Amino acid sequence: MSKSFFYKEKIIPLDGLLRGICQSDGINLVWKKVGSGFDGQWHNALPTRANGVTYTNDKSKPIFVSVADGSNGYNYSCVFGYVDGVQIAAQRGLGDMKNTVNQASIMFIVPTGSTYSASFCTGRVIWQEFW
Repeated sequence: MSKSFFYKEKIIPLDGLLRGICQSDGINLVWKKVGSGFDGQWHNALPTRANGVTYTNDKSKPIFVSVADGSNGYNYSCVFGYVDGVQIAAQRGLGDMKNTVNQASIMFIVPTGSTYSASFCTGRVIWQEFW
């Protein structure tokens, strides 16, 4: 009998995000990818996104969102992510404002049909979505 609380081999679906086999020899845990519900590519979403505006994931699968806010030389950078109105990610850049370039970045998953938004401090933003 294995000392691990994991099954020797079990297929683990995670709401279409990842599909794979989790294997354990009682000591080591190995994840083997056998498919992905995340097949897609990165898209520059910045031209169609705005600070604090709420959007809906109308795709047939979850999407992955990456947002970064860079310092403008006078303010700290910050970025906050929300899914269905709940803040699920946040980061503030560090530095002494004028003399440090800093960047805050977050990543989060948005389930199908859920709403999402991001708010940021400086407006020097990178907003990418994977779907």
